[in-house]
Amino acid sequence: MNELRSVIQKNKIFIGILALWFACAFLAPSALYVVLPATALYMFYSNMYIEILVGFLYFGVMSDMQGGAVVSNFKQIYLVFMAATLLNMKRFAPFPTVHLNLVPFFLIALITTFLSSQMLTQSLLKIFSSLMSMIAIPAYFLRAYRINKNETLQKMVYLIFIIILLGFVGGSLVAQGDTITGGYKGDELSEAFSGSGRYSGIFRNPNALALFSFLYLCVITVIFEYHPHLFPRTHRYFIFGLTLVSLVATRARGGIFAFVIFYLFAKITKKSPILAIVTIILSITLYQLLGDFVIDVIDKLNLAEFLRTNQEDTKKGSGRLIAFQHVWEFIKERPFLGYGIDGTDKYIFGPKYQNDLLTAGHVGNAHNSFLTFWADTGILGVLFWILGMFTNMFRGARFTPYAIPFMGAVIFTGMVESWLTGTLGPYIIMFYVNLSILTEVSFTEVEEIDFQDQDGFEPSENNEPDAQPAQIETIKPRFA
Repeated sequence: MNELRSVIQKNKIFIGILALWFACAFLAPSALYVVLPATALYMFYSNMYIEILVGFLYFGVMSDMQGGAVVSNFKQIYLVFMAATLLNMKRFAPFPTVHLNLVPFFLIALITTFLSSQMLTQSLLKIFSSLMSMIAIPAYFLRAYRINKNETLQKMVYLIFIIILLGFVGGSLVAQGDTITGGYKGDELSEAFSGSGRYSGIFRNPNALALFSFLYLCVITVIFEYHPHLFPRTHRYFIFGLTLVSLVATRARGGIFAFVIFYLFAKITKKSPILAIVTIILSITLYQLLGDFVIDVIDKLNLAEFLRTNQEDTKKGSGRLIAFQHVWEFIKERPFLGYGIDGTDKYIFGPKYQNDLLTAGHVGNAHNSFLTFWADTGILGVLFWILGMFTNMFRGARFTPYAIPFMGAVIFTGMVESWLTGTLGPYIIMFYVNLSILTEVSFTEVEEIDFQDQDGFEPSENNEPDAQPAQIETIKPRFA
């Protein structure tokens, strides 16, 4: 209890800011036009870099909540603020380089957008926001990390965990309210937490929570592996356990299988990295055969009803197959140029074809990130995106066995959902957080003794901690 009280005490200012944002977002959204810039500037000049990054994540989560559409505009304002502060390059130097491997992809995206886009301005804004997110998120993480590594990792784990915790707290309140009112579940709030029989936390639907939980589990798995000394054992068990329960309770096959892939392949990678890479490639190549096999195993374990694999439409591919066939017809017409960024969502699955899709039995998007990339940017675009991301992950694989398994699990989720093509959602933000951690050279170095002060950094003359650590002895991880 004392440890929990200490965590709250250390983060009381940011928790207060979060409460203020939530209150404004759902009670008086217009107030955010004043409150957001004021609080963001306060955090920036108080060197609260990791809080700014986590705050960006919270706005992504708020926009994905039931009734949270009103917050969407403020995500863009928040990103503009983060991008503008990066102009102070001296403060953030040396800059992260993960985005450099994606430069060919962004060039192709620009070319195809100018040649093909139905909505040029909107497409260009999405390219800009995607690039800025990829630069700003690692930059803020690394700035905080270089100032105080231990505190940054602690805050990242605890402050993001609040999102998972809010789901259970909110669900409990809704359940109590339903009991008082005689079990009535017709209101919008109750539906947000019930998810039609599947747990969805504070997110709009269970699949969204599952994807978020999977990405957060990847973060804490890696942090707890290399820096367990930063967290009491009871905290580690509670955080990991409750997040895992959150994932399983969604009954979302994609998120659950993705974490299994990540965890199992990480174990294999520790024994033989080459074997793990070959296995991941074969798994992706033989995806359909493995899917059928897994469904058969689930049936024999009597878990078919829980994981919803006993439904006939699941074995036939459900609405996803309709979506794949629909987008494939458009890809065949323009395999090299595509339809420009956002062309898939706004044109291929836009109003013009909604009636045909509804008749066929599908509502939504392509449900495949790589088909979406292909339809938007052509074959070169999707290839350059995959190449750029794997280049980043192979860089991280030199230091940790979790890098390649993480990318393999992400590829799997990208084959059933289009989330990788997003720019401001909580999932893409969590993806870049994982990317920042796994590609940071010093992350796997475990700080042990001989700190100059409590945090291992000597204060500079302007009272801002230097980016260079004092004397630190490190232990190289087993994989290095």
